[in-house]
Amino acid sequence: MATRKSLSSLSDQETQTIQDAFVALKEEVTGFDGRSTYDSYVLVHQRAMDNSTLMATDSHATARRNSAHGGPAFLPWHRVFLARLELDLQRVAGDDTLGLPYWDWTEDAAAVNQAQDAGDPLPALSFERLAGPPGTPLRAGNRTRYIVTSGRFGFDVGDQTNPDNWWVVNERGHFFFPLERRCAQNWDATIEGPRPTLPETAHVTGGAGVLKLTAYDSPPWDELSQNSFRNVLEGFAGPGLHNIVHRWVGGSMGPGTSPNDPLFFLHHSNVERIWAAWQDGRTVADYLPTVGGPCGHNAGDMMYPWNGVDSIDVVTPADVWDYTSELGYDYDDLPQLP
Repeated sequence: MATRKSLSSLSDQETQTIQDAFVALKEEVTGFDGRSTYDSYVLVHQRAMDNSTLMATDSHATARRNSAHGGPAFLPWHRVFLARLELDLQRVAGDDTLGLPYWDWTEDAAAVNQAQDAGDPLPALSFERLAGPPGTPLRAGNRTRYIVTSGRFGFDVGDQTNPDNWWVVNERGHFFFPLERRCAQNWDATIEGPRPTLPETAHVTGGAGVLKLTAYDSPPWDELSQNSFRNVLEGFAGPGLHNIVHRWVGGSMGPGTSPNDPLFFLHHSNVERIWAAWQDGRTVADYLPTVGGPCGHNAGDMMYPWNGVDSIDVVTPADVWDYTSELGYDYDDLPQLP
């Protein structure tokens, strides 16, 4: 059984083991397409986002629901995605107890948000010891890029041939650019709108926190769903949560290829942890919709690409409700309502 731990509680040895495993997957070439195991995960995510799941009853042309986002399967889809990456990390590390850590952004939120409000430099972030620092602003052509220049996932801008450079891939799987993290630096609110902030503890467990919501999801099963735990946790309603963290990190965490940044998996491990806390005392019957929702999002629907066609296996949201028994991991700690 793997235990997923907070980044802030990892030992130096655990941190290095997980870094080594990520790097090993980035270097491991798969036999059928010549891409690395890690980059294949990036493309699975991108293709799932390209796979629209519109319903005939959708009344708005801007629906963003797809196989992985914007609908009820957002949480079970990413649960499967993370669990499979975790198994690959275990395989290359030779340790079937290795758990994918989580970045509890509420630990950083107060200090980060206060610093940004005051215009001060960012304080140290809890993800830095494992995932590396925010990006360094560097001019590239007519724009500023926030390139991660140190750490195991960094890029030596003075030597693009350095074999240790972490290259991200584009939506076609081609090497594209160094890893970028803006972390809401140098924000121009007059052009870009309000600066994103990290979600705080109150947004999770407070009086109006997401864990207070009782309905998993609701019609129209997309970003317009009201009083929906999934929609608030995903961030189309309420304070932002999952979505706003992607916006705050920015850079490589922005597009559909966001798994290019290992921080993606640490962020989603925390999202998954919040869902695990919500599940406590509930059963799979609490997952909605059971029928009548968008294809791939009902409890018994096959999720793309795990549908027996695009892959040899079949996985439904109901299959992964019991994550401990079915997927073999647990968390060291779950957020609790007061």
